[in-house]
Amino acid sequence: MTLASTLSSLRAESGRFSTQMARGRNITEYHFENDIPPFVGAELERLYGSIYSSLPHLASEGKLADASTYLALKDGELETIFLYRRRGSRIEVLNEVLRLEEEEINLFATYMFTIYKSMHVISFRSVESNFKKSEYQFQRFNCLEDMVVELPGDNTAYMNKLSAKTRGVLRRKLKVIARDHPSFQFEVFERNDIKTEQILEIIQFNHQRMAAGNKKSLVNDAATMRLVTLAKECGLLIVASIEGRICGGVINCKAGDNYFGLMVSHDPTYNAHSLGLLCNYRALCESMERGAKEFHFLWGRYPYKFALAAVPRELDFISLYRSKIQFFLNSGYALSVWIRWIERRYALWKYEVKKKQGFLFKLRKNVLTALKGATLDASTSVSE
Repeated sequence: MTLASTLSSLRAESGRFSTQMARGRNITEYHFENDIPPFVGAELERLYGSIYSSLPHLASEGKLADASTYLALKDGELETIFLYRRRGSRIEVLNEVLRLEEEEINLFATYMFTIYKSMHVISFRSVESNFKKSEYQFQRFNCLEDMVVELPGDNTAYMNKLSAKTRGVLRRKLKVIARDHPSFQFEVFERNDIKTEQILEIIQFNHQRMAAGNKKSLVNDAATMRLVTLAKECGLLIVASIEGRICGGVINCKAGDNYFGLMVSHDPTYNAHSLGLLCNYRALCESMERGAKEFHFLWGRYPYKFALAAVPRELDFISLYRSKIQFFLNSGYALSVWIRWIERRYALWKYEVKKKQGFLFKLRKNVLTALKGATLDASTSVSE
């Protein structure tokens, strides 16, 4: 069933949609209770280009079994699709890592609170938004960042986005690893051509790296199976090998015109060759060759992401309450949101402290080096 035919049939049914005017535009809203129409998958990719707002990802997470669908058309054009679940008296929007306008959020809240009288709280996770005002009581805090590279279309233009230092490092490391290991090569696999064994080897490198730092990898058996399933449905796998043995790789997934780097890992034997950096660079090149507009490194403000021209997009958690009374009646939930805000603020504070310490360490090192050089110059001058 196509989008046009589905909406045409809905217009013949009473009570399945509402129509209103907002900012001079004709708004028509629909919802599909415990149902996801066939056209939704393709439209989600077209509208948002986010793997975290795609059916393959949500299916791999087991979130679609009881999901419902909300649509909003503006002047006849489909502009909003939210998948959501009801949990007690709360509505959880499943779409994540996407851009939403304030108007979209408020329209959805009004529609949900109108059709579901027993629902009192609506939550959005990890969304980029200009949301500031609402007729409803709300909470909003920065919960995450998505590190995004806007791709210019070809490698030459991309290299021009990088600093001279980064360009030099990439060229030098590629030459050195090819010199030290003449059999070194990258191979690229897509979707069904990706073998489960390849992904398992890359994940094993992740486990080794975490163990070396006395940490436990977050990629357990369930997460591994989700990665395998997702990669075979919409994946782009970059594999680095030496003498025919996998030594590193990047697991990417495509949504719309964008690629998302879900994991990069390599054999620690090749740390000196910066193999992880080279794998990420090759993933960016392969994405550009396929016409990608953006590459998403996702969470974590790591230096290598900035070096590869990634810019943070701040993502927010937003919860809206039917009324001030419901805000107080759901004080336990509101408190949990507040605690998460405190935890996030603390994490960002630690990041800034660490960054400043790194800067001060480098400054101190440079000053000591300069002073040592000056001392040597002076002693040479005296001896002469």
